[in-house]
Amino acid sequence: MTRYRVSQLSCLLIAYAIAAVPGCGADTERSGATGDDVDQGGVVTSAVTGCTLAQPAGAWINEAFPDQAKMFHADFDATPSTAAIDAVVGLSGGSAADFAQLAAIVRFNPAGTLDVRNGSAYQSTSWPYRAGESLHFRIDIDVRTHSYSVWIGTGPVRTPLAKALQFRSEQAAVASLSSVASKVDSTAGALQVCNVAVVADATTGDGCVVAVVGDSFVNLPTPDATVLDTVEFSVQPDRLDLDAVIGLSAGPADRFSDLAVAVRLAPSGMTDVRDGDGYRADLSHPYGLFPEEVRLIADLTTHTYSVVTGASGLSGELAHQYNFRTEQRAVTHLDHVAVAVDGTQGRLQVCLRQSTPSVGVAYSREGTYTVAPLANGEALISDGATTTRVDAGGHVLATLPFGGELAVDPLGNIFVARIAGTVLFVDKYAPDGAPVWTRGANIGDGARIAAMAADATGPRVGVVTPQARSVSFVDSVSFPGVLTTAGEAIALDGDQFFVATQRGDTLQIARYAATGATVWSREFAGQPKVTQMAADPAHNLVFGGNFGGGVDFGGGPLVTHSNPEGSVGGFVVKLSNTGAHVFSQALHTSEVEGIATNGSRIVVSSIYRTQLHWARLDSFDAGGRAAAYYGSDGFDPGESHGDGRRVWMSPSGRLWWSRSTIWPGAVQAWPYLVTFTE
Repeated sequence: MTRYRVSQLSCLLIAYAIAAVPGCGADTERSGATGDDVDQGGVVTSAVTGCTLAQPAGAWINEAFPDQAKMFHADFDATPSTAAIDAVVGLSGGSAADFAQLAAIVRFNPAGTLDVRNGSAYQSTSWPYRAGESLHFRIDIDVRTHSYSVWIGTGPVRTPLAKALQFRSEQAAVASLSSVASKVDSTAGALQVCNVAVVADATTGDGCVVAVVGDSFVNLPTPDATVLDTVEFSVQPDRLDLDAVIGLSAGPADRFSDLAVAVRLAPSGMTDVRDGDGYRADLSHPYGLFPEEVRLIADLTTHTYSVVTGASGLSGELAHQYNFRTEQRAVTHLDHVAVAVDGTQGRLQVCLRQSTPSVGVAYSREGTYTVAPLANGEALISDGATTTRVDAGGHVLATLPFGGELAVDPLGNIFVARIAGTVLFVDKYAPDGAPVWTRGANIGDGARIAAMAADATGPRVGVVTPQARSVSFVDSVSFPGVLTTAGEAIALDGDQFFVATQRGDTLQIARYAATGATVWSREFAGQPKVTQMAADPAHNLVFGGNFGGGVDFGGGPLVTHSNPEGSVGGFVVKLSNTGAHVFSQALHTSEVEGIATNGSRIVVSSIYRTQLHWARLDSFDAGGRAAAYYGSDGFDPGESHGDGRRVWMSPSGRLWWSRSTIWPGAVQAWPYLVTFTE
């Protein structure tokens, strides 16, 4: 028998279980609300590097390991020589010489299947075994609760053979276990047991961890996040008056103040979230004894985070942009999930589903925003009530007490457009936010702002009124003069504008002067729906939407696709500054919701609808060749459930994408503004 104190080697042995075991480096302590410091400790033993063989009707074979009195797991391979053997492998307190001395037992029964012991009797699993076939077992054991679970297989493909079994009745009060014992009771057949390894840690066979009151923090290493960290996990307490926390930290946590963010199952039976120097919640949410899913999105650029919980197909936001814990307001990265149970009793199982740092994201904001790109990656972003100036990393430079659709002229003056009833208001502010003037124009009922721009002569606004199927061009030069015409979409281009109008089975795309005079017009047969338009610096037009039948914009007929939920007819088209066809493409999406271009690059934001919605952001060069695909930006781990909405682009190519993320399933959407690095 070889015994090892936890070392670098033993850390490698248990790495597949994604568990951090105290002792891998410096000793760890826990300093909680009780003031008690408890050393978790850990032992890994490899009892025999080779194999043992229990003979038919032969003696007991015991492989000793250091006493374990808390949680641990035992791994081993077992191979029967026949398919009708009667043999057991189990764990005992000291060397076993009798079946009654085994606490946790796996049995190869004479019928050719596996049994497990549950209290006073064996329980059939119906799992077959075969002569000469090696089976890998993992037994998760908690001596304090006299319970265990049995898994078969290795790594992520383990199958639960049985869960939450009770120790054999005769061992219901055993205080520790220290031996793996095997015995063949039948007169024929032998049982070989190999590669016995015992690990003292808090992991389970399905990759979860269990934190128990009085023990140290359980730490799970995760991929390092420096901008956004999206973490999903499930929690399952064993009582409704638990006092437990699950949080994120930079490095392993050994005290509560190490946690930058934390979700707490409080003794009151409610779930709350850390906000700076205290706990609270935006939603009154009791926890139950069933597994409950939690999503946590932490933003290291603002040191804020949001928490969503999902139970029984429902979801709710427990925390909306709460502050990191006060002691962690300067943390620069997060790379661990940490779990601890405080108080006097109870345990909590946490299963880490996904932990995904953002990829290529500069910063984000939860909520719905409009954006005015500025130089050097800076931007003005507005939530409709306030406007914030942020630098390229998302750090706040100034906050202004107004909000709406935004535009900035070459001198830095800020223009804000908003609709109140049937009146469009445009406000001008100096670069420092001081008010200059406010003007209003009547635009009719049900209108929405579709575009806004500003140059040295002032701002211009494009308005769409869906009910009237009309668009309005509001020019600052003749303000409050309003030019209104039939149309479904509008784009601004200096003192001119583009309009898309469906006239029966013909789509008209036209360019107009500020006077309303037609500069050029193109018509296309079919009934495509134009939803978004944008002009580039060279006065070319890019537009998109969806179509249900064949349509040819000049590059050949576009063909729709379909899925069980309907047609997939998203498209994008570019016309030159004279209206000539440059390119047209069908997209593998359902509808275009946003377009932006700086001339050399075009980005298209779309929704792909199946039973779920999928957000997608496609990128093309000036000639229509695919340049990049942002199907998953790391903001949603491994997926992009949600809707792609508006998008903005700076002259240098920086992107701001308004999108939503749906979680869990197809229940509720949470809006975000995601900013990509250039």
